[in-house]
Amino acid sequence: MMFIEQKTQQFPELFMKASRCFALALSLLLTPILCLGQQLAATTLTASAPSNDLVLELSQPHLQSPEKLLASFIQKFGAYNVKLPEALRVTGRQLQEADNHQSALVLLAKSWQLSRINEGFYSASQIPTLELIIYSEMELGNWQAVDDHYSYLELLHRRVFDKKDPRLELGLQKVSAWHVNALSLTSGKDRVHHLREAYHLFKDRLAMAEQNLDHSDPKFGYLHESIRITEQQLRLNSQMSKAIVLQQQRAGGGSLLADSF
Repeated sequence: MMFIEQKTQQFPELFMKASRCFALALSLLLTPILCLGQQLAATTLTASAPSNDLVLELSQPHLQSPEKLLASFIQKFGAYNVKLPEALRVTGRQLQEADNHQSALVLLAKSWQLSRINEGFYSASQIPTLELIIYSEMELGNWQAVDDHYSYLELLHRRVFDKKDPRLELGLQKVSAWHVNALSLTSGKDRVHHLREAYHLFKDRLAMAEQNLDHSDPKFGYLHESIRITEQQLRLNSQMSKAIVLQQQRAGGGSLLADSF
């Protein structure tokens, strides 16, 4: 019994040491994917190059209120013109370049809303706008909003693209990179949430790779190792939770035998 209590008391220290090793191992393993995540806005903005008829002749748009910019676009195109979402997205990107992310989010959110109205809830045209929204939310440190948008981005990719479409793998790759990145930003239940999401994404991507790739592809080694590491960390979190419960029961003088019934 004394041995069990000693191991339980030592468990938090062992857990923290294992967590540090896990973070290091997974960050090294995911370096190529994290680079992709950092290129999210740059990639999206290359696709956002404005055509001449989508740009208003506005002086210093970053100094104008987003409401005024929105009214100017609606006056030019009409409230539901199919060109309006792209025009708002392009201007939102210009505001991002001026580091005006709050105003950018107003225009990008309207662009996203109009895309869903014009083309339905699940359309590929939403993806560039949604990725720009995520970029601004990241810059503002709105991590819950980032997580919510990544969840929708995952749903969007799964609804729009077939499992054989490489764009689905690319989208899921970005989402799994977010969950791995978020491990350094969260703790407790939120951290477990990101671990579970990353684990299931790695499993899904492995199943897709088995259907679409040659078995000599190096991606298999990466995915197997990612699954092993996240699974190991989830098991460690479970053990930690049980150890904490045991400590609390002993500190409260409760009977483990009675509590088991």
